[in-house]
Amino acid sequence: MRKMPLSEASQLVLKIVASGCVLLTASAPLASPVPPLIAEPFDQAPCGKGVPEGWWSEGGAQAKIEQGRLRVRANPADNTYAADPSAGVCTVWCPQPVAGDLRIAFDACVIASVPEVRNINLFFLYSDPSGRPLSDTRHTRQDGAYAHYHALKGYILTFLADYPAARQRHPDGTEKARLRLRHCPGFRLMQETRDHHCATGVVYHVEVVRKQGRITCAVDGKVYLDAADTTPHAAGLIGLRTFRTDLWFDNLKVTPATEGERSP
Repeated sequence: MRKMPLSEASQLVLKIVASGCVLLTASAPLASPVPPLIAEPFDQAPCGKGVPEGWWSEGGAQAKIEQGRLRVRANPADNTYAADPSAGVCTVWCPQPVAGDLRIAFDACVIASVPEVRNINLFFLYSDPSGRPLSDTRHTRQDGAYAHYHALKGYILTFLADYPAARQRHPDGTEKARLRLRHCPGFRLMQETRDHHCATGVVYHVEVVRKQGRITCAVDGKVYLDAADTTPHAAGLIGLRTFRTDLWFDNLKVTPATEGERSP
C-alpha cells in the first residue's frame, strides 16, 4: 500500500512528540473579572476628615478611620446613654448609589459593648421616598434614632448577640446570634433566625446577595437568611450601622450578582 505523504504540520507534531516536549494548544482568553461597584478598604481618610471622601455619619457616636479600618465608637456607659441616646448610635453612609442584583460583602469585629448586644447592622438599597438624596436630608436624622430609617426605603440586616434576657443558646451552652432581615418603609420583618454567634473580638465576614427576586444573608460563608423580595427596591445607598457597640468595619465591596452565580 502506498504511504500518504505527511503534511508539514503533521511532521512538526511528530517531531515535538518524539522530543518529549509537551504540545500546548491555544485556549480562549480568560474572562475579565467584573469590576466592583464599590471597593472601600478604609486604608486612609482625607486630611482632616474621619471617613472617606463624600461619606458622612449620623448619630452622636464617633466614626473614624483607624489602622486601616472604619472604627465606630458607639459604646457609652449606661448613664451617658440614658442622658444622651444619640451617643449610643451611629450610621455611616457611602455616597455612591448601587442598583439591581448585587452582592455586598464586608468584615466586622466587635471590640466592646456595655449591654453586650454586640450590634452589627447593614442598611442597603436605601433611598428617600420623596426622591430627595439622603445626603440632603441628613439634618433630619442628626441624632441617628432608629425610627428615622424605618420611614425610608431600603433593607436592614441586623446581626447581633441580642439583649441578655432574650438570648438563646446552642446545646453546648454558647450564645446564639440573632439575624434578622427587614423591609422599609414599615420595618416589615422578612425573616429572622437565631444561630451562629456574635462574639467580642471575632472577625466576621458578612455577605448579602440580592438576585432574581431573593435576598440571602450569609456569615462566614453560611447562609442564615433566605427571603423572597416581593416588593423590591430598585436602587439606593449602603449604610453601616451600630447600636451601643464599639466595633470596626473593613473591606466593603459591592459587585453585580451575575447570572448563574450562587450564594455562599
